[in-house]
Amino acid sequence: ESNGQVGRIHCTGATAKLLVEAGKSHWVNEREDIISAKGKGEIQTYWIAPRASGDTHEDEDVDSEVDEPCPLRVFDLSIQSSRQNRLVNWNVEVLSSLLRQIAAVHIDTGVNLKPKESPSLRLREGSTALNEVTEIIRLPGFDESKIGLLKTDPETIELNELVQSELKDYVTTIASMYQPNSFHNFEHASHVTQSTSKLLKRIVMSDNDHASDKELTKEDLHTYSHGLATDPLTQFTLVFCALIHDVDHPGVSNFQLVAEKTTLARVYNNKSVAEQNSVDIAWDLLMDERYSHLRSAIYCNQKELVRFRQMMVNIVLATDIFDKDMKAIRERRWAKAFSDGFEEGAPLPVTGSVQERVRDSPLSEIDGINLKATIVIEHLI
Repeated sequence: ESNGQVGRIHCTGATAKLLVEAGKSHWVNEREDIISAKGKGEIQTYWIAPRASGDTHEDEDVDSEVDEPCPLRVFDLSIQSSRQNRLVNWNVEVLSSLLRQIAAVHIDTGVNLKPKESPSLRLREGSTALNEVTEIIRLPGFDESKIGLLKTDPETIELNELVQSELKDYVTTIASMYQPNSFHNFEHASHVTQSTSKLLKRIVMSDNDHASDKELTKEDLHTYSHGLATDPLTQFTLVFCALIHDVDHPGVSNFQLVAEKTTLARVYNNKSVAEQNSVDIAWDLLMDERYSHLRSAIYCNQKELVRFRQMMVNIVLATDIFDKDMKAIRERRWAKAFSDGFEEGAPLPVTGSVQERVRDSPLSEIDGINLKATIVIEHLI
C-alpha cells in the first residue's frame, strides 16, 4: 500500500505471471522503478490495467501507459442493486437450508413448534454484549435415543411460507443496514458467510478418511466435531453470525473510534466497539414482532434461545482480532483445550468482563469437549 498510487492496481511478479499464463498479458505493465517492500526487500512489481485485448497494439508504447493512472470504474447503481438482490437471495437460500435441518430435528424429536408462550430473554439493563462472553458454550451431548429418532431428510421439508417471507425480509433489511464502506460492506459479509458455510461443511460432513475402513456413525461425527455435526442450531447460528457480524460497521477501526471519542465508543466502553454494535443491531431487529415465525423456526424453547444468544455473542465478538486482551484469552483457552504442555500458572490479562474459569479449576470431561467446541466455533468465524 505504501508503494501504490491512487486509482491504480499494483501487484507482485507472481500475480503478473499468473495473469500472463491466463492469457491476460495485455493487462500487465511492468513498473519502471524497483520498490522496497517490507519483509521482502527490493522487488520488481507491475501495474494491472484490465482492458480488452484489442486495446493493445504491437506498436504501442507500453511504458508510456505506466505514467497514466488507470481510470476509476463508475458503478451503475442498478447493477449494484441487482448484485445485492442476488446476494440476498443466496444468503436466504443458505440459511433456509440450515433452518430445514433444525425443523427436521424438531419433527423427529417431537418438539412443540408452536408453544403457547414464545420464549423471551430479558437482557440485563446497562450491560453490554462483551459482558456476556463466556469461556464455555455448552452444546447438547450425544443422546443415542434421540439421535436414533432422526429419520427425516431435511431436503424434503418445506418451510412455512411465513418463515420464508420473514427470513427474506430480515436478510434484505440487514443488507440495507450495511453501510457503503469500501470493505466492511454487505458483499464482504456475504463472502464471510460463504467461507464460513464452506468451512463448516468440512467439519460436519462425513469423511471416511477419519474412520479407516468403517463408515462413520453419528456418534463418530459427534465426537470428531466436538458436537457441532449433530447440532443444527449451532450450525445455523455460525452462518447467521457470519452474515450479521459487520452490520452498521462505521468503516473505520475500533482504535479510530476510540481515538475520536465517538458516541459509539463511549456506549461500549471503548472495547470491541463495532462488533458489539453489530450484535445489538442484529439482535434488536430479530426480536422485532414481525419476525415471530422466523424466531420460532430458529429456537422453540427457552433453553435453545439462551444458547442461541450465547453463541451469537461469543461468535461475533470473536471477530475482533485486534483486541490484545481477548486475543490472549483465546490463545490461552486454545492451549488449555488442545495442548498437553499447558501451564496452569501462565499469566492472563484481566479484562473485567469475560467470564473465565478459575485457573486451577479442573475441567470435567463434558466441559473439556464443550471448551474445544467453543474454540473451534470462534476460530472458524
